[in-house]
Amino acid sequence: RMRRQSLMLVLAAVLFLLQGAGPAEAAPASADVLAGTAGKAEEMAAAAAEAVRRREREADLEERMKFRQEMVAKYEAEVKAEEDKLRTVAVTYGSVVVLKNVRTQRMLAGTSFRYIHDHGSGQNQVVAMDEEDGYTHWRVMPRAGQRWELVKDVPVANGDIVRLLNMRTERNLHSHKGPRSPVSGNKEVSN
Repeated sequence: RMRRQSLMLVLAAVLFLLQGAGPAEAAPASADVLAGTAGKAEEMAAAAAEAVRRREREADLEERMKFRQEMVAKYEAEVKAEEDKLRTVAVTYGSVVVLKNVRTQRMLAGTSFRYIHDHGSGQNQVVAMDEEDGYTHWRVMPRAGQRWELVKDVPVANGDIVRLLNMRTERNLHSHKGPRSPVSGNKEVSN
């Protein structure tokens, strides 16, 4: 009987300490436990155990959230560093580039499909693609009449006129004054 009363007193003290109560507040509750039934002591022990589990779950959640925030910050720093690196790398004649729309994230791609509509140019169509492949790769070439081998690896200066040669079709990107695209109604863009 003394052991049971001692156990109940210890459980009551643990419960109140877990709930943030001081020893002065724990004394009246300890008297209730001593005078109460074994069922009351079990309820208090279960409540204390649940409080411990809840605090453990909260600590685990906080730890996972902190880890996630660290990983997101690390990823964002890596992306920013890569973007900064790309901004500082000069585009040179002979470079192969991918042209991506900032808003849609789609890439400019040449095709081997020809415009065959009435009054069309009959040249290869240019489209926007979601996936990168050889059709989305364009070599930066100097203006017509210049041999690119002579200026290979020379940085393209702001304002230079360049040609873009599709790596798969081996045709230059261009538009036409006359023929209109049957899809957009705008000038044909072909390669």
